[in-house]
Amino acid sequence: MPQMKLAKSKESEINNINLFFRELSWLADEKQYSDLEYIDFSDFELLSKFNKESAEDFIEEISRYAKSLFWEKLIMNTQTLLENCADPNVETVEFNEKIQKGFALQTKQFPNKNEYPEDYKKVLAYYELGNKTINPISAYYIKGEDDFFALDGHKVSNVRYWYEIPEQSTTL
Repeated sequence: MPQMKLAKSKESEINNINLFFRELSWLADEKQYSDLEYIDFSDFELLSKFNKESAEDFIEEISRYAKSLFWEKLIMNTQTLLENCADPNVETVEFNEKIQKGFALQTKQFPNKNEYPEDYKKVLAYYELGNKTINPISAYYIKGEDDFFALDGHKVSNVRYWYEIPEQSTTL
């Protein structure tokens, strides 16, 4: 399956973008009551460093700085996470059904076979212990995932290969 790799935004990049937009928001509030030349920039960590001799110079520096931020990467990171991880059916950011199911499987132990989900298959799983392959154990396997659970409900690791047990079989 083809894969695309997207650079992850660094914490410093996120902090710089956050600071920039927070201070722009403060500036918008201040600008309501006075002209640029009368605004006290002493509380502004970032914008206080920009040239404020004229509004045009100030806007030019703001524009140049905004262009230097890696905001596009941050937006792409957010879009990618929302498209691939978030539940599209809710208004809040919550994991989608597939991820929630994965978390549940990671922590769930099924004490008896009646509690196994319908999409599990009965299998004989050969697993590795050290350098040797151990005789098969009866287990359950979820289609499309790599999770194997022994009959006692514990997850089985290092499965090398497995065979599905036909539904009509009575041995398990």
